[in-house]
Amino acid sequence: KVALINRGFSTLFHRRPVEFALIGPDESVHPFAATNVDVRRWYPHRPGDKTYAPLVHTIAFQTSIPDAMPPGHYSLGLWLPDKSERLRMNPDYAIRVANGDVPFWKSIDGRYGINLLGVVHVLPQE
Repeated sequence: KVALINRGFSTLFHRRPVEFALIGPDESVHPFAATNVDVRRWYPHRPGDKTYAPLVHTIAFQTSIPDAMPPGHYSLGLWLPDKSERLRMNPDYAIRVANGDVPFWKSIDGRYGINLLGVVHVLPQE
């Protein structure tokens, strides 16, 4: 579950995939799609609200970690690639959030542009 606040002035105009990604110490990227999330609805405040109170948008989803993923610490990122298959793997077309404290990571192979949210620990399978 991730909570986001749009501190900007508007929303995105076009629909866009929303994915979370685990980035390994070797810079391997493991994306996980968050379905049924519409970035066009990430309003900074409720339309018509004269107080402009920020809205919190929560994304909740469940996924399985691939069996082959080794245990360890992974960076957790929010990846907002372009909807076009032609541009999807070009980090110059991925959305970079404007928060100054959220680094934007580009993969060495030039395929991913991901907003880094924090670090998670993948535990060994039992």
